[in-house]
Amino acid sequence: MRACDESGNRLVVDLTENMLGSLPRNSVLLSSQWDYTSSAGYYIEGVERFRPDVLMLDPELLRRSWYLTELAGRDPQLARANRGMRCS
Repeated sequence: MRACDESGNRLVVDLTENMLGSLPRNSVLLSSQWDYTSSAGYYIEGVERFRPDVLMLDPELLRRSWYLTELAGRDPQLARANRGMRCS
């Protein structure tokens, strides 16, 4: 149904691009707001390559070993600086 078509809705994309676009170069963004910040930001950075200089961290996910591995892949310098630290 055309009345339910949301394909042109850019709310999350615009919000995320505006948020990331306003940050200084090589910023770190901490957010546990998955719906509007983290998930959209990971997509826009990883797939669309928009602001790949911004490191997004989700504090809620830092307890997960897979997330630490994923962060190390995105930012090897951060991984070297935190080598030996363990989350419990």
